[in-house]
Amino acid sequence: MILSTLDINKKTKHYIIGIICTLVFGFIYEQFSHDVYSPYMMYAFIIPLIGLLIIRLLKIDSELLDMGIITITLFSILKGVFEIIGITNKYIIIYLVVGIILVVIPLIIKLFKKWLYYK
Repeated sequence: MILSTLDINKKTKHYIIGIICTLVFGFIYEQFSHDVYSPYMMYAFIIPLIGLLIIRLLKIDSELLDMGIITITLFSILKGVFEIIGITNKYIIIYLVVGIILVVIPLIIKLFKKWLYYK
């Protein structure tokens, strides 16, 4: 489904709010981390920014894409928290794998629909 201008603007607002919230959370958390920093936490805002670019450039309207972006962002934040407090968790990679799958599915569907249209 192709996004209308109203839908794009609505999703853009949601993603900008997500970017700002991720930036603020990372900044506040790192203020209380006793000078221990994690790149996963510092750059977690880039993931919703990439999601915003995907939506704006490819015009994909998919809840799967939104859930995938949120899942990968949560992975990044959790990984950052675990690094800052000094623990490891082998199961956190599941967030990344599931998030990537959720992002790739709508992209494949979009490419498949485009391929069928031109065939």
